[in-house]
Amino acid sequence: MEQDFDFKYEEYDYEYKDLYSLKGIADHLHKISIRVTDFTYKAVLNDLRDIENKLFEETIIITASNPEALNINVLDGNNHEVANFDLHFNEKYPFEPPRLTFHSPGYNFGTNLSLSFDFKKFLHSEWSLHENLHTIILFIISIVLHQEKKNHLFCFDDTELMFIDLLKEINYFRDACQFDEFKKKYDPGRGVGYGDTTSFSKQVENRENQRTILFQKCAQMMDSNDEFKQFAIQNNLIDSMRQFLSNSSFIFVHKNKEFFNYWRTFNNEEYNEAFRSKVSMDRMIQSLEKSKNLILDDNQVSQGHFYKEKSVIQSAKTAKLFKRILIEMMDLDEFGKESDCFFFAWSSSSFNIFRFVIGSENEPYFGGLFEFDAYFPPDYPDCPPMVHLITTGRNTIRFNPNLYSDGKVCLSLLGTWAGEQWNPNINTFLHVIHAINAMILNDNPVQNEPAYSSDLYFDHPEKPLTKELLLVKKYKLQIKFFTLKYAILDHLKSDSILGQKNKDYFMQKKDKILKSFDDYLRIDDETMKSIISATSFQCNNQEIFKNYKASLSELIQEFRLYQ
Repeated sequence: MEQDFDFKYEEYDYEYKDLYSLKGIADHLHKISIRVTDFTYKAVLNDLRDIENKLFEETIIITASNPEALNINVLDGNNHEVANFDLHFNEKYPFEPPRLTFHSPGYNFGTNLSLSFDFKKFLHSEWSLHENLHTIILFIISIVLHQEKKNHLFCFDDTELMFIDLLKEINYFRDACQFDEFKKKYDPGRGVGYGDTTSFSKQVENRENQRTILFQKCAQMMDSNDEFKQFAIQNNLIDSMRQFLSNSSFIFVHKNKEFFNYWRTFNNEEYNEAFRSKVSMDRMIQSLEKSKNLILDDNQVSQGHFYKEKSVIQSAKTAKLFKRILIEMMDLDEFGKESDCFFFAWSSSSFNIFRFVIGSENEPYFGGLFEFDAYFPPDYPDCPPMVHLITTGRNTIRFNPNLYSDGKVCLSLLGTWAGEQWNPNINTFLHVIHAINAMILNDNPVQNEPAYSSDLYFDHPEKPLTKELLLVKKYKLQIKFFTLKYAILDHLKSDSILGQKNKDYFMQKKDKILKSFDDYLRIDDETMKSIISATSFQCNNQEIFKNYKASLSELIQEFRLYQ
């Protein structure tokens, strides 16, 4: 073995002294056999030099699979294979753990899982500098100790793989380093348009259908397979299920109600309580009654509502429609708890209309609140909802190429814009909210106009002031001005149903809002002159450009006076 290196790894007496007492003291202990002549990482070589003097009851043979991996073969007293696996190292070892690839033999499902997806020894959160090659080998031996071998090779059958897919879905491996990719949230799409060749919503629909089929099969499988049910009990899988249930949307739980209902057979009160809160209509209504969003006065909700005449048309579908809308209101309420710039007013009486407000963190809309009226038609969700913009400066201001001064909202999910259309199998009103926020109230609104969608009109602070970019900046100047005038000050003067919520929002964000307007006032005079002289795009009022900074300053001063 190579001996000449400077790296000195601290020895540590690991707490596995009771490992062999489980099997009885061996009559004959074996020295480890090491057949490594060269290796890339000196820290690993140091571990090898340390471990070659250790005694094991098993026969252990270590060879180099390649310059960065060791193969460890563990044999019992009868020369039967106990474990054969590779450890893959990198230059950060021992500060980062190696990666395990287990080859043979195959054990029961739980043991195999512990040796693969759920091998927590190699988690960054559990790994420490006290670990070394000796402790790793002892740990793996402890996992397979007294376990019955099932196969010559380590593998999972199709049923086990399906159960593993379920474990991935419910985020059972949330602490396992091998499955970081499953931590990424699934993007449901945004909604203005996705392209003409591939249906994004169809892909999502297929994905959701596959999940539903998986859930159904796994519930049936666990009901008839004692091994999986025992695994679920021994590993407290119900706790992962409770978290999965709590983190799932109300609409998702209702679509997979049979699967979630199966887990009630585990008689876990915390899970059963979480389940009831997600599926009981009485519970949902009680929850909304305590929410910041529910307005119980039906007259308040419908007063001045754009779709007032369409409110609650009685039909055979009314009960089914009410349940669907109630479920969606719960998801909107959950979203509102996470976002400080979204709230709504809804009544269980006039249940198919409601009013909502969206704010944006993007310029030029930052600080403003945009109020919308919404309506669920009798055939919802087979057809899309309807949405009308209220914040229009009394039908004078077009705040975006997709927001008309008459209140029309152009969005493919609503069927008012070309692109990916509403899919009743996957879309909800929450997707509409996300689409308005991300695709309309963004920081490059000019690009929502098809003729101006190229990169020439993409605003970036480091880009030179071309004629195209000057047009973009001029458009932003006018949107910023009207955001203050109509999307802030008008709300402060209003006594509408959401008026107090709007005022609370403005006072909470007042300092940040004022700073965002100050940034516009700091534009130097020469640049401001170039911007104002540029070609106008959907200009509502050229008067504001005659003395833009002075006009904006007057509005800012008016806003400052509000307490």
